[in-house]
Formats: sequence, C-alpha cells, structure tokens
Amino acid sequence: HPEGEGPFDFVPAVDKAIESWPDDPRSSPPGLPAKSELENGWGSLTTVRAGTLSEIAVVSFAQGGSGRVPSGVAELLAAMFRAVPDDRGRPLVSRLQSLGARLTFWSEPDRIALELAASPEKFAEAFGLVTDAAAHPAATEVLIGSWQQAVERVRERNSNDPRREVIANLMERLYEGHPYGRTTPEDSADIGPSEMIAYFRHVFQTPERAVFVGPMAATELEPLLGSWPSSAASPSRSTATLLPLGGGCIFEARNIPQARIALGARTVGVGHEDYSALQLLSRVLDEKVFSALVWGESAALAYEAHTSLEGRSAPSPLTIDLGVEPEQAAEALHRIWKVMEELMAEVSEAELRSARDRLLADEAVAREANRSEAHWLAAAERVASALPLDTSTTRLSEVVKRYLDRSRWVVSIVGPEAMRAWASVCGAEDEGLATNQDATPKG
Repeated sequence: HPEGEGPFDFVPAVDKAIESWPDDPRSSPPGLPAKSELENGWGSLTTVRAGTLSEIAVVSFAQGGSGRVPSGVAELLAAMFRAVPDDRGRPLVSRLQSLGARLTFWSEPDRIALELAASPEKFAEAFGLVTDAAAHPAATEVLIGSWQQAVERVRERNSNDPRREVIANLMERLYEGHPYGRTTPEDSADIGPSEMIAYFRHVFQTPERAVFVGPMAATELEPLLGSWPSSAASPSRSTATLLPLGGGCIFEARNIPQARIALGARTVGVGHEDYSALQLLSRVLDEKVFSALVWGESAALAYEAHTSLEGRSAPSPLTIDLGVEPEQAAEALHRIWKVMEELMAEVSEAELRSARDRLLADEAVAREANRSEAHWLAAAERVASALPLDTSTTRLSEVVKRYLDRSRWVVSIVGPEAMRAWASVCGAEDEGLATNQDATPKG
C-alpha cells in the first residue's frame, strides 16, 4: 500500500519477522547431527527436528523385480500389516491407535514404503509393534479377495478415463517391455496367500533405506532399526532393458467429445548429472506450453495443459498432457513443437529465474503441506538430487538441445474416430516430422 496503511498494515511486521528468521528453521538442536548415515547397511538418513513427531519411512526398491505379482499392491500390503494380531487378538492398527500413532503406505514405480508417525515418547514402542508385524505377515483368502475386487475397480476406472488411457498408452510405448510401462494393475485372479506372504517378505524384509525425522540421535535410532526382520533373500531389481526409441505416434479411437494428447520422452534417472537441470527444464516447458495453449494472447486452444518430470531410478519420463477440442488438436500440437524450437534456440535468464522460483516454491509447499517430512525426504528426487540453484542458462541450453529433440518424443492421442487420419501420424507431413517415425494406430 503506497501510504503504508489500510489492509496491508501487517507488512512491516512480517518483513521484520522474516529478517530475524533463522537461516535454516529446521536446524538441529545443539549436539545432535542434522544428517547421519548409519552403519548397519540401511543407508539411513536422519534429520533431527525438535518439537515434532518422530516419523520414519522404511523404503524398499524391490517393486520393479516383483515377478508376476501385479502392480498396485500397496493397499494389500497395508491390509496384511494391519491384520497382524497380538497375543490378545488385537490387530496392529488398534494397538497403534491406542498409542496415538499413524501407519500409512505409499508406492511409486520404483519403490514401496511404509511410514510410521508417533510422538517422541511413544515412537520406540510403536516402531516395535510395526517391527513385530513385519516379522509375521498375515494373508488370508478374504484379504486377497478384497484386494482383487479393488484391482478390478481400478482397471475399470482407468479404462473409462481418457486422460488415464492416453498416459497409459504413452508409457506403454516409452517403456515397452519394462515395468514402467505397466500403469494398470495386471490380472490378479491367481494370486494366493502364500505368494503374497513371499512378496511381503521380499519387500519389507529386504528394505534398502530408512528415512527418519525427529528429535532422536542416530545412536538411539540404530538399535531400533537393528531389530527389523531380515530375509535371507536380497532385494531384486528389474533386469528389463529399455528398447531403443525413436519417437512415433499412437492413436486410440474413443467415443468422446474432446481429445486427450500426451507427449513424452525418456530422459535420465535421478542420479544422472543432467537430472537437476531437467527439473528446471520441466518448469520452463510447463510455463511456456501453458502460456501458448491456455493463457496465450491468441484464442486458447486447450482447456488444460501440464508438464511434469517424474523422478525415477531408470530413465525418467518428461511428459506434456493436455485436453483439446478435436478440431484444434493440430494447432495445439503445432504450438508445442514451436515452443520446443524456441527453447532449442535460446533459454533466457528470465525463464531460468522463473523456473528456479517455481522449483523453490514447489519444494516449500511439498515440505510444509499436511504430509510427512519423512515421506518428503524419501522421495527419489530429494534423496538423489540437490536443488539445481546454480544451473546456468548455458548448462540449461545444453540439456534443452539434448532432450527436446523432436525425434525423441512419442505422441499419444485418444479422441473420436474422425481424428484417425491425422492423429495416427500426428500430422507428420504438416509438421515436418522425421519420415522414419512409426505411426501406430491403436484400437
């Protein structure tokens, strides 16, 4: 407010508070390490914060090597955990609730994890209960049957959702023959209790990382982790190899009024030197594509457009997803290619600065939202890659030229039958696409 009065009277006080804020509000209390690697093989990351819940995420990277056990098993594993009774017949979930503790599960293409949150005073007791449950998995026909019904509901939902379908088709093409290509749970009719118990042990008795957050020193945490059950089997990662990919087009005809388009390219895993710059590139691309299609000076072509980079241990997918009217699909795709060409020519300091700001904001929101700090730290991007705050426009331009080359990109389209002639080749003649692209109609 120009006069410093009115509805913004609080601004000077806020400015003063910000100036006096510690450089790192999550800094550790004196005498406790902010981070430490434990020596028991867990590769554990301990971040100490006073006055908060004690939280731990036990992470397994074994899901990719799960054999014929379908994807999407986190809920069944959670049910198996919660069903383990104590000597009085009480299930684990009831015992944890009596301690005020919370047990949740989450999964990603690379990993599956359990997450426990409890007060510092009750954490050791709660973790002991979870440790005991991990050593005695329970699977019944009733649990398996309930999960199979849930799998069928997911499959039905996916098949009736054009946005999910267009992404599924894209991932199937980008990761042909690789577990990443399976975005819908497979048939689960022949999965029995003994197989699920074996899979439970495969996941939770051979974990590779435990991420802890709370006011507890590593010396106190290590005995708790040391009591975790260990299977003789070693975690198995997927040995599937990625086939060479040279772009292409996929079209699936659906009786729907709008069209869904998804573009994607394989990039690199989170441990690669290019990954940090790719985090910035995804935000630059998101802002420019959204501006060109939804907020542009000319008429809007898309009712939504999103760009994302999913951090994975194998090559991560960089994708653009949008919804358009069928008659505007060609122009929308043309504008996306044009955005890529502009970035190939030059990335400005303003674009880089905006991407940095968005990345910092995204990280802050993710960490301060109503979710676990241990979950945040255990995510692939945070474990393997620091924030790319020192990336230059020169470095970003190198990454742009490497990954925005149109020949690397696959285009997936789901829309009405009338789009087939154009969509099955993604307008290759109009757009000057490489003539060796494989135009694969689907359905």
